[in-house]
Amino acid sequence: DLRDEQPFRDIKHNPSWLAVEPLDGQILTESPPPLSGHAPTASPRRRSPRRPILLSTSLLPVEYTAVEHLAPRLQQPDHKEETPPPELVIHVGVSAGDSAIRLEQRARKFGYNSLDAAGNLAPSTRSEDVDVEGARRGFVGEEWEAAPEELRTVVDADKVIRWVKSQGVAFISQSDDAGES
Repeated sequence: DLRDEQPFRDIKHNPSWLAVEPLDGQILTESPPPLSGHAPTASPRRRSPRRPILLSTSLLPVEYTAVEHLAPRLQQPDHKEETPPPELVIHVGVSAGDSAIRLEQRARKFGYNSLDAAGNLAPSTRSEDVDVEGARRGFVGEEWEAAPEELRTVVDADKVIRWVKSQGVAFISQSDDAGES
């Protein structure tokens, strides 16, 4: 059931899911403060700050195969549906032993060499590398071929961090590499 909290390694209750689950179905009628006055430049289909923003949450299992199949569908829903693609997708995660919030600036297609919650390795670029240590692991296959090696956010992290800190959250910082502090 995707509504249950998904454990990750030795973390029994994923705090990231506990934080975002209550946001599901919420509607923002004005831009959140860190984005107020933000002039969108990266995409012509971004919402004007005056339009309502519907928040939707999904819990993905912490398993490579699930992410490999579900993440692209979250970003580009089935075109048979009347639902337009989301204008912004935010992925949240958990880092064992970390008490700070890390605002990631980059996502990578490769470099996933640890076991997932089900004890499986990420797919390799070559089928003969299934159990080889040091193989190039990540998101492979036809649907990922056109994806760049890395994606960088267009979100102004400095602005977001300043606002979050002004709200009393002291332990927040940027990270340039998901999975690392």
